[in-house]
Amino acid sequence: MNNINIEEFIVLLVEDEADHQEMIRRNLSLPNDQQLKIVDDGEDALSYLFREGDYANPEISPTPSLILLDINLIRVNGTEVLKILKCSDEAKALDLHKIPVVIVTTSSTDKDKIEAYDNYVNSYLLKPGEAEDWKKLVKEIQQYWMGFNLSTSHNV
Repeated sequence: MNNINIEEFIVLLVEDEADHQEMIRRNLSLPNDQQLKIVDDGEDALSYLFREGDYANPEISPTPSLILLDINLIRVNGTEVLKILKCSDEAKALDLHKIPVVIVTTSSTDKDKIEAYDNYVNSYLLKPGEAEDWKKLVKEIQQYWMGFNLSTSHNV
């Protein structure tokens, strides 16, 4: 296991479907409910990450240790969020490009997978259909990213 302080681990979930938000929230084991931050679309994700508008206060928008990102989002899609986060000079200046991003989506198209990996996604996972499979997926994400993975992030 690694030396991550689970008490300081922040997960940003970017997901527009309430039932998928709930599946992740219910199965993610964090010491404090405030460690899971949820936004409904790509535009809010970017506002959160760049601390703009309603997210200007770092108390409301702490830098995440991990981002769980859907692709099929309204306003700004997940691929565009990923591209801005991993490739823009502004994100690099704020060290946001170092935050691990896991795509969790219903899309299994080669086009979406290739575009995600071309933009430096850390992992690409398909959303399951059954509640028990959601539980398994979320537990495995947590075990890997909060247990085995060694991060260079300053905030974990």
